[in-house]
Amino acid sequence: MNCIYQFLVLASFVFILNEGLKTNTNSDYMRWETTKECNFKSYPLASDIEISNIKAPVAKLQDSVLVTVASMGGDVNTALSALHDLVDVQAQNAASKYAKRFAAVAPKLSAGMGVFGAVFGIISSQTTPDASDAVDAANRAIGKLTYEVNMRLDRMKHYVNQEIIKLVRDDLEKQFKEMTAHWNLCLKEKTKEAPNDCMRRSFNKLQAKEAHFLQYSDKMNHNQKPTVDEVRKIEASLESFRDYAFFVVYELEILIQTFKSDNHYLPIYKKSLQLNIDKFAKYAKWAVEQVKDAHLYHGDIRHGYCAESFKCGAVDEKWEWTNPLWKSNTEKKLSCHCQMDQMSLELCTIHIAVWMGDYKSLVNNPGSWTRIAELEGKDKEDKVANMKDRAKKVLSLGKTYSYIPELKKMLDKYWDESILNRIKVWVALKPKMSGDEYAKLHEMTKNFKFTTYQDPGINQLLEMADCDFNFQPCMTDLIVK
Repeated sequence: MNCIYQFLVLASFVFILNEGLKTNTNSDYMRWETTKECNFKSYPLASDIEISNIKAPVAKLQDSVLVTVASMGGDVNTALSALHDLVDVQAQNAASKYAKRFAAVAPKLSAGMGVFGAVFGIISSQTTPDASDAVDAANRAIGKLTYEVNMRLDRMKHYVNQEIIKLVRDDLEKQFKEMTAHWNLCLKEKTKEAPNDCMRRSFNKLQAKEAHFLQYSDKMNHNQKPTVDEVRKIEASLESFRDYAFFVVYELEILIQTFKSDNHYLPIYKKSLQLNIDKFAKYAKWAVEQVKDAHLYHGDIRHGYCAESFKCGAVDEKWEWTNPLWKSNTEKKLSCHCQMDQMSLELCTIHIAVWMGDYKSLVNNPGSWTRIAELEGKDKEDKVANMKDRAKKVLSLGKTYSYIPELKKMLDKYWDESILNRIKVWVALKPKMSGDEYAKLHEMTKNFKFTTYQDPGINQLLEMADCDFNFQPCMTDLIVK
């Protein structure tokens, strides 16, 4: 009994001595560090580019082609006149030379191809053209478009599933080659009527490829929200959509000029250009809105997607002999992560540690320790929950609050330059239709059967022909009859 008493006295002395050595009995110390993924660097499609240097040179070349070709038609409206600075004088000279060279066969087609090649720097106004040269120049200009698309896709490799990128790349390259090969070869026809028939059929084939480029437009038409994976596909193909829209408007401009004196085809192609431009403008705005909304997680600047995706691993505890009789839990370590951008595959990670041992031994654990009130919680589970809460606040409040505004600035700048600024050019190119032209369309559609298809734009196109549902065959029958 005496021995037990002596042991208890000694143990109490050691305990008191141990507690006395602590300089702070009511404080813990915390430190944390975050990985580089928690800090905004750049929007992947504008990787390593300063926001002030974001440009869309190919898109502006396309604008120049469209405005220059439209100006050759002579019907320059007020909106188009405002874009006179986009007219490429050297391209006009090249177009004039091409038109003279092929005046007997396809003057408007050749002039358009001359503009296309000259604006993209493939040919000069001094070039003496033949059909093979013109087709080769157009194909090389198209190569510049596909190169830009591939470059953008490469920048998405850490951010979009590789299978999606491969599918988009392979499909779009195939579609580009197919949709331009038919048109370019029309210049090699030998008789005057043959190129016109060739262009009409080529445009029908181009129009039929719309679904490849207006990804998930059915959801736009039915006011449905695409999934995150669907938005990734929209984003990956959005600049290819712009290229497709360019070719549709470009070919329709040339068809309108080719059939300027034809009261059957002229109103058809004018109406087609009007409706296509409206559709492209609507899709461009909708698609960019979906991309931005997905990246910014519905505009939640305070939390972003981080709070939603926040997860933590297991707690690592450090136990030390704090006196000769027992060990104490002196440190807890925890790693948590989240996605700052739900469209990105990268994880922002925080490593957090709480020191609960003797302050004097803290010097053996270097780092930026911050004194905090004793970690709240009655038991281990409460203390761990408190650590997770602190880690979540650091990421979803602290890091997100600076990350999301920077991402928004970059998204706005990039998609304005690449897509949205194109809309004003497209709208300026919408042709005016005379009363006689509308009367001619009405005459052609007097036996039209109403369709229940929900897209009003396609319904209007269907009204051009005696058919009831399937848009493309209807347009084909009408245009080539």
